[in-house]
Amino acid sequence: MVAYLTKAKDLLSHFELYELLQIPRVENSYTDALSKLASRDFDLMKAIPVEKQSRPSIDESLAPTAMTISESLRSRKEIIVYLNNQVLSSDRQKAQKLHRRVAKFVL
Repeated sequence: MVAYLTKAKDLLSHFELYELLQIPRVENSYTDALSKLASRDFDLMKAIPVEKQSRPSIDESLAPTAMTISESLRSRKEIIVYLNNQVLSSDRQKAQKLHRRVAKFVL
């Protein structure tokens, strides 16, 4: 649990704004059942609720869409140069920012 909390705090530090919501147990029965399955306590494994869905959770009729995002040529060039040559800026903050952004791209 400590490792999960550490990882969550690390990921949350990258966001400007976020909100934590507690999901009522009634609405989270699937996750609760999974946690019981992972438990070694056999008393917990006796009653696992099963939820039946009336329709698929993923609508396959929706075609994947591509969105165009306007971005400056300079920032794209920095990403391409880094992916090709693995060279970061000498400015530490710019280098860290670029390193985080580059994780989303592949050449």
